[in-house]
This record gives sequence, structure tokens and C-alpha cells, in this order.
Amino acid sequence: WVNITTATTSGAWPTKRYAHACTLKHDHMYIVGGYDDNGDTLDVYDAGEDLWVLNLLTMTWASIALTDSNGFTSVSSNLPASDGFAHASLFPYGDNQLLYVSTLHVAANEKRIWFIDLDDEEWIHAGDSDDTDAPGEYEEVPAVIRKGKYVLFCGGKVDSSSSSSYQGCIAFNL
Repeated sequence: WVNITTATTSGAWPTKRYAHACTLKHDHMYIVGGYDDNGDTLDVYDAGEDLWVLNLLTMTWASIALTDSNGFTSVSSNLPASDGFAHASLFPYGDNQLLYVSTLHVAANEKRIWFIDLDDEEWIHAGDSDDTDAPGEYEEVPAVIRKGKYVLFCGGKVDSSSSSSYQGCIAFNL
């Protein structure tokens, strides 16, 4: 193991976070969302907290401020739900996109499945909001993509004071 620190990278580092999503695409590591040290959601409405990228060749961090398809970065139905911006999955998709899926704190009528267009630096809704088979609320959503299918094995606690847990395995076609 090698500890990657501010001494071994350049550029500003992301805010300290947990419960964020991370993926690798080409020679870049992308991270998005999560909670800060106070337990507050790091979401698309906080300028500069949307998407962070570490170029693994140059070891340089950069922030990408994403917009919706109309160029807005403020609260909008064309952006992921603020409360659902943690405990999500993030995957490389196609030539210039990332796939983002959230199931935590997302109401039945809110949009869960998004693409991040890396060329245009914007969120694009994947069209799932009318899906009556959408999953319930899960805390953890580790997932894989295989043959055009997104498969999640989800789980979590009923509440923080309970020893009861739940799980589910769900899939959808991309």
C-alpha cells in the first residue's frame, strides 16, 4: 500500500467525505457525493462539490461543477435529489459518460438514474421516474454492470437503533 497525500498530488483536494461513490474511467478516478464530517450531504447544489477527478497519470485533482441540460446548478427537477446524493453507485458508461444511481432518501416520484456527460459537464436523467418497479430505499448499493444490465445487491439497517437489517437484489436493463 502507498499512501497518496497532498505531498504526492497537485491541485485542491475534495472535501473530506464518506458514503460517496467512486469509479475509474481510463486514467481518471471520479468521486461524487457523500457526507462531510458533520454528516451533511455533499450535493449538486454546493458549487464545486459535484464531481472530483484525480488524473492518475499526473496525480492532479480537479473539480468539475456539473449543470443540468439548461445550464443550471441550483435546485432543479433536472438534477439528482439532494437527499439522495450519498450511498450511490457510479460507473463508467460509453465513451464519455458515467452512470449514477441512488436509492437512499429518494422519494418514489424522484429521479434515481442519471448519466454524467463528461464532455458537456452536465447531468442527464436516464428516464426512470415513471418506473413503478423502481427499488425501495436502501443504504448501500454496491453494483455491477454485465451485458447491458445494471445489477445491485442492496442492504442496510431499519434504523440506527435497530439490529434488524434488510437486503435485496435488483436489476434493470440499460
